[in-house]
Amino acid sequence: MSSPLILALDIGTTSTRALLFDAEGRALPDCIAQVANHLQTTADGGATFDANQLLQSVVAVIDQCLVMAGSRAAQIAAVASDTFVSNVMGVSTAGEPVTPVFTYADTRNAPDTETLRAELDEEARAASHDRTGCLLHTSYLPARFRWLERTHPDWLRGGVYWLSFGEYLYWKLLGQRLASYSVASWTGLLDRHTLTWDETWLARLPVGQEQLSPLGDVDTPLQGLLPPWAERWPALKDVPWLPAIGDGAAANIGSGCDTPQRIALTVGTTGAMRVVLPPAISAVPAGLWLYRVTRDRGLLGGATTEGGNLYAWLRETLQLPP
Repeated sequence: MSSPLILALDIGTTSTRALLFDAEGRALPDCIAQVANHLQTTADGGATFDANQLLQSVVAVIDQCLVMAGSRAAQIAAVASDTFVSNVMGVSTAGEPVTPVFTYADTRNAPDTETLRAELDEEARAASHDRTGCLLHTSYLPARFRWLERTHPDWLRGGVYWLSFGEYLYWKLLGQRLASYSVASWTGLLDRHTLTWDETWLARLPVGQEQLSPLGDVDTPLQGLLPPWAERWPALKDVPWLPAIGDGAAANIGSGCDTPQRIALTVGTTGAMRVVLPPAISAVPAGLWLYRVTRDRGLLGGATTEGGNLYAWLRETLQLPP
């Protein structure tokens, strides 16, 4: 019997990749496809993607990877994915984007972050940090929805559903909406104690729980590609598609830092230090966040948006070889 393979999709800020892994977790070196992503930035702090351009990038790398795999494509047993997180987009009832994909790097909501900070006293801010594991910050959805309400109420009215790009991708391919606990934990709207959308925040925001995706874990895969995609990728039409997890969570797991004894340091477009631990800690340390890898594994750490610049500065200052 042939050894099963896993098709992995890595949807990041700078590129989208498709890779095949064997049963031992080793990447097949001749089955790696990659295309660059193009973040659209504006002088006022905007940082967005066109959802359908990103969708086409994912389609392109899957196409390429399956061609590279040849007859081995029949051995694919599942599809797993990770995506850049703290992003959101509005989608119509028909599943069509009505907004760009607003990324974590979009800072146009900085005034709204300050407004929320002023609205909440110190006790309420601490309670929010404890419930969601997230601080008040431009990257999270509370300030994003307040910004939309203030500056683009037409977009807010047009968005029947609000979801991350990974959720949109699965909706387009499989016809179902599902947010993993991992991706949801990066929104600032997931109650970490109950693993439900946070009612306290939703009461303050112009978005209802019915507009957000149902929640699930990686052990609740989706299955059954929609007809156009089933015809395009017959090897994938009936295999389980595991809900996407956050790229930061995947970085820890992939580097072997999946226990409290190991801390992962990532220096890329962003920089971060993260440790995987049991999620039921009594309090999130001040200044840090607590996300989820899965239902039973938390991800504690801190991040900076200047990872690449730090790396360049270290190379220049320390005169390190390329």
